[in-house]
Amino acid sequence: MSENKLKDLREIALWQSLNKQLLSFKRRGKLIKDAYHVSLQEFCFNQRLSSKVTENKLTSDIPLALVTDFHNVYFITVNLKTWTDILVQLIPNTYSLNIEKARANAFRIMLAFDNKFHLVHPEVIDDENDTELYKFYNEYTDAKESIGMDLSALALQTHKLKGIALKKIMNNKDYKFSVEKQNGYAILHFSGLKKDDGKGKHQGALSIYKDFCSKADPHKKGNQVKWAIEMLDIRRSFLERKHKEKGAGRSVRDFAKQEIEVFDEEYKMFMKFSKESRIKKNEIETSHEINICSTEPFFFLDNPLPLL
Repeated sequence: MSENKLKDLREIALWQSLNKQLLSFKRRGKLIKDAYHVSLQEFCFNQRLSSKVTENKLTSDIPLALVTDFHNVYFITVNLKTWTDILVQLIPNTYSLNIEKARANAFRIMLAFDNKFHLVHPEVIDDENDTELYKFYNEYTDAKESIGMDLSALALQTHKLKGIALKKIMNNKDYKFSVEKQNGYAILHFSGLKKDDGKGKHQGALSIYKDFCSKADPHKKGNQVKWAIEMLDIRRSFLERKHKEKGAGRSVRDFAKQEIEVFDEEYKMFMKFSKESRIKKNEIETSHEINICSTEPFFFLDNPLPLL
């Protein structure tokens, strides 16, 4: 079967798996209209959802969710319950669908198709049995973990911290706010609160968010330059050595080359996020709003760390 037809089947399998989650919501008493199923199907097929979430290497290890109102709002974010629960409370009439669970179910569907109709080419199967590649992958994963930081871990941790901060603000009845959509972003806008109102209400809310910015900074406990050098020495040099190794198989060298490109993007992202978190921490006290997240459908795939 051609690669294009395989991709079409994967799109169908992912949509079916997400649609099952809608049916599960309905069985649990949620108001799920027939139009929601149609809308979800159109989004999955028109946007090639399966291809987008599968082919993006930057977020390949990050669990994903789809937040939607099945009308105007469709966007991907990290699949973390403490985070998605906050989003569906702040953004009206939205639901969170588990893309990772749907992808796992879609994989089982495709595997059943392959066992019956032999859809996958033999060379693809050979790649999946590449012991040298899997050995190197495990070695590289261990090298990443030795630093104590990778993009997936940082994305999960920082979204968890932001979710906790937003929940504290939401649960305090003294903090009056509204959620507004502006230029593709959901924004928590404070209203009726003056910084000098004598009660510290506005300041209290901003102090909670300032604390989040401080905790989210990946360099808060150590020397930023030293940490950056470790990132370069341990990860990039590890990949470069394998990419140049004459005895390494082609699949291993290709993987190393691909991961070098991913690492370079991650490295820039870490450094930028650290800088922005420190700037935001110092500026937040003069603000009357907090960025919640982007509501652009695929913004997260290229920007998997939380907005500050």
